[in-house]
Parts: sequence; structure tokens; C-alpha cells
Amino acid sequence: MESLYDTPTISLATLNEEFVWIVAAADAEELDQMLQVFHSVIVCVSQWRNTFAPAACLPGDILLLVFEHALPDRDTHMLRSLSQVCRWWRSIILHAPLLWRKALNLADRSAWFSEVLRRTCAVPLEVFFDVAEDYTGYAIPNLTAVMIDNLWRCASLHIEGYGDDIEEIVSSRTRIDRVPLLRQLLIRNISCSVPSTPDGEAGIPDSFLSVLAPQLTSLHLEGCTFNWDIVHTRLAPCSPLLSSLFIRSFHIQSAATVVQLLSVLELLPNLKDLSLPNSFVSGETDGNVPFRKVLLSQLTSLAFESSTVAGAIFLAALELPSLAKLEATVDVGQVSTNVRQFMEGVHLATCKMAHLPLLHICYGHRILIFQSSHYHRFPRLQRHCQRCTATEYTGSESFPSIQL
Repeated sequence: MESLYDTPTISLATLNEEFVWIVAAADAEELDQMLQVFHSVIVCVSQWRNTFAPAACLPGDILLLVFEHALPDRDTHMLRSLSQVCRWWRSIILHAPLLWRKALNLADRSAWFSEVLRRTCAVPLEVFFDVAEDYTGYAIPNLTAVMIDNLWRCASLHIEGYGDDIEEIVSSRTRIDRVPLLRQLLIRNISCSVPSTPDGEAGIPDSFLSVLAPQLTSLHLEGCTFNWDIVHTRLAPCSPLLSSLFIRSFHIQSAATVVQLLSVLELLPNLKDLSLPNSFVSGETDGNVPFRKVLLSQLTSLAFESSTVAGAIFLAALELPSLAKLEATVDVGQVSTNVRQFMEGVHLATCKMAHLPLLHICYGHRILIFQSSHYHRFPRLQRHCQRCTATEYTGSESFPSIQL
């Protein structure tokens, strides 16, 4: 044990002998001062040594791409860790608003969320909210603040929720009536009591869908009620670039009639992908109203679920020269003529096409009725479809009956 307190003997090859004796003769306070100096020197040397590391030699734009690829969505913890590696990385991250936009997480504490939002500067925001992921209780007030003060910056808005908590969000009063950057809007499973909806049902307030979005390209409304007249008079006319439309309703009372649906579609000339599961029904006067053909020249994919009557009326009013895929799930019922009426509607929608699209028509329980790749199983339908595609429909000719 006594050897531990002996005067240290260090080889002169490593340290100067005079320095060794200075250390040996120093008291505790002097040794603490030496340690602080040594620590500062080590830090400076380490920082200088790190500048020779391959990662530190990469240009800033390459590092930015690496960070963006490695950073998970809505994760500020990794971004903070990366910013503490070295001054070079920290400088890049602090001056990269796109990284902070990707890391924006509504579940963060309000103070930190506001700081991250400030660091996004003026770049378009991608906002994602799911009430099921609100494990901190901060998401709803944070999203409400975005809706009130930063809605004009949103390029993508995804809101999914259920229960009374969501009412605070959809009822937020925005200060603007135009969102010039919004390209994607998805609202799913909104379930709250909003007085503006008919009959006091749960749904999206008219003011929410009345905000003008001229750059909107994708609209997804699922599991929520809304006012179709607002979509017709406000949203559709001011969204000429809309190319993808998905509408699904769980409430038959909120489904559109064929007339309402067609009045919206004729305002969307650039529509390419249309999906309408359980979103429209046949109205009382739909079968008696003469429809004007709605031309959707760029539509390539159409999928819907409906009754055979509503589907037949809907298809008969469409002209789809570019359609490549048609998927229909229909409720055939007990009337065999419904199938014939529906297939005549398919003919009306595709009669001007050089080749039939991929047809996939099922019963409501996903039992296949007809698929165009299986013509050999339906010889009569094959002859009918081939004859239909070879003729031009003038609006006065009658269609042969289809016996399956």
C-alpha cells in the first residue's frame, strides 16, 4: 500500500521529468486546475482530430441527404442527438428547416413543439395527427394551434380521430380562407358532435371544407359525414388539379345520390384515380333524370361499391376513354335484371374504348361475378362485351339482355 503514495516514476520517454516532479509536488487545488487545463486541451485536440474523419469531410449537402434518409418521420430525439456530434453537424442541422419539418411531432411538449415549428422557418408543413397515437396529451392543443396559425403553410394534412376530443380540432376557427400549398388532405374516422351537420349528426363542419386549396391533388375522406353541397360549390371548383379522390362513408344517410356525385366529378377534369366504396346510392329521381355525359378523359382507375341500380346509373352517365381498371362490388339482390342493367352501364362507360379495361366485378361478399381475364368462363358475356366495344353508343340504341 505504501507504494501507492511513493513519488511517481514515469519514463522520460513519455513525459518531461521536470513536469513529473511538478505534478508530484502539487496540492489538491493545483491538481484540479491542471485537470481543467488538460481537459480543455483534450477537447480541442479531439475536435481537431475529428475533422479528419470521413463523415466530417463530406460536403454539407451530402450530409443533409444522409440525415434526411436516416431520420424517422416525426422523431425529434434522433435529430437532437445528431446535432450534438460536432459543431459541423450541429450547424448543418440547425440551418435545415426541411429536417425539422420531417421531425415535427404533435405529441411533443408544447414548448418544444413550438421551437421545432419555429425552426421549420417557412417551408410547407406535413402534419400528421392520429388520436390513437396521442400518448402525451399534447397532440390536440398542438394541432389546434397549427390549424389556427399555420394552416396556410400546410402541404399535407392527415387527421384521424374519434371521440369528443377531436371536436376541438375540426371546430377550430382559422384566420384564412385559402390554403395555397395544400396538396394532400386526408380525414378519417372523424366522430364528434358538430351542430352544423344535418340532423345533428357527427361530421366535418362546412367551414373546414370551404377553405380554398388550388394545389390540392389528393382528397381522402373516410368514415365521416360532410356536406356534399360544400364539396360541389366550394372544394371541387377551386381544386382543378385534383387527381386522386377517395370517399368512403359508414353512414348510409350521408351517402351522395348519383346526381350529387356526378355534379362533383364534372368539375374535376384531371381526375386519374377514383375510389368510392359505399359513398353513393340511387336517389328517388336518379332513374328519371336525363344525365349529361360526364367525360373523365384522364381517369385510369375506378373502384366502387354500390347496389347494381346505383352502379348502373352511375356508369351510364360516365365516359371513360382512358380507363385501364374497373373494380366494382355490387349488391345484386334477388332481381336478375339488375345484373343485366349493371352490365349495360359498364358498356355505356366503356363503349368508346378500343380495348376493354381490366374488369373485376363481385357480389357484396367478394364472390366473383366477372373478370375480363377469364373470358372463357363467360362465353355469352364475352361475345356481348366484344360486340359492345366494337360499336359506338349514340344514346338511342337498346342493349341486348345478358344471361349469366
